[in-house]
Amino acid sequence: MRTAINFAQWLVAGLLAVASCSAVAASDSEAVARALEQMNQRLDQLEQRNRELTARVDELTRQNETLRAVAPPPSAPAAVPAAVAAAPTTPADEWASRIRIGGDFRFRHENTDNSLLANDRTRQLIRARLSAAIKVNDRIKGEIGIGTGGRDPRGGNAILGEAEARKDIGLDLGYMTWQALDSLSLTVGKMREPYARSGRSAFFDNEIRPEGIAANYKDERGLFATAFNFWLEERAVQGDSTLRGGQVGWDGALGVAKLKAGIGYWDYHDVQGRFPGFGNSIVNELGNTIVGSGATARYLYDYNIGQAFAETSFPVAGIPLSLFVDYGHNFEADNGLDTAYSVGLIVGKANRVGQWDVGVMKQKVEKDALFAHWTDSEFAGGVTDNDGYAWRVSWMAMKNLLINANYYDTEFNVDVGNRADFDRWQLEFNFTF
Repeated sequence: MRTAINFAQWLVAGLLAVASCSAVAASDSEAVARALEQMNQRLDQLEQRNRELTARVDELTRQNETLRAVAPPPSAPAAVPAAVAAAPTTPADEWASRIRIGGDFRFRHENTDNSLLANDRTRQLIRARLSAAIKVNDRIKGEIGIGTGGRDPRGGNAILGEAEARKDIGLDLGYMTWQALDSLSLTVGKMREPYARSGRSAFFDNEIRPEGIAANYKDERGLFATAFNFWLEERAVQGDSTLRGGQVGWDGALGVAKLKAGIGYWDYHDVQGRFPGFGNSIVNELGNTIVGSGATARYLYDYNIGQAFAETSFPVAGIPLSLFVDYGHNFEADNGLDTAYSVGLIVGKANRVGQWDVGVMKQKVEKDALFAHWTDSEFAGGVTDNDGYAWRVSWMAMKNLLINANYYDTEFNVDVGNRADFDRWQLEFNFTF
């Protein structure tokens, strides 16, 4: 500040000097004397003002030092709990990248002809499913899905023509999978089928969503294994009915051919002596042997089933060809009606636009060979004690649109009761997104 005041003094002095020089040139010595006197007075005033400002600056400096001396030290910032400080934040766009929405819609036109009924039946059905595949982290993923079908455990169909009524929507999927190792995973919840299936074998319905826990193993050599424990019927005051079992096998390549083969064991535990209307009677015995009737009906047997299966595919003249076989035997049934088999052939593969395939399957399931609750709901009306063929022609008409024409030429009550024909025709339009 002092430098600025001195500079101002010299500036004023210079200006006055310039002014005085001009006065000399224009007037006499008396005028010069008066100008010098005025300049001296102005310099005295500036010096006095400078002393006052200097004193004021010194006073403010002393006050500031006094305040610093008596003020308390600044407090440290509040500590942040470790759990809060370590909590990661996830941007919204990262969450979005972890979730993939998908689904499918199927429209089906169907005609069925049951020889035990006076008339055949024509109807149209839809199936709509929507799911979100979720990546929790690098080791855990899952899926949550909803779909039509209500509480039907073997299918998601909704029938059209019910006074335009709203269709029931239910939880179709809800599971999480932990990839414990590169070759080992553990899944809990209501899941997609974790076990191996052979081709288009109808031993198990492909829309069953098992509920419980499953472990899957597969290594780089093609060896695989599955172990599971699923709920069939949870009871508050009685024993629970469950399905416990597993499969082991090999899935790999032999030259140009692919081969999958294995064995399995399915223990439908605590079924014998139980009322067949599991799930508040949403199912029944569906062909299995029972004793009694109505509310007193009970399963006569347990279902401990051994399984052997194989499937191979290879090209013939550039056209894919697949063959499959499935065999099952119930060790608990002693009535001689304890064996099931399925064999089939598929020519072509409708997995790209314009591609097609044609398949045929021959299947026979004796009355107590399989637990009927889990068998295919389309073949022979969805009951055991059956025999027959299933034909399918598929064509990928355009991207994400697969058209199927299906024909089931089957019989039921083959071993016990009144043998009957059951024919089923279907035309399906399957959209995926």
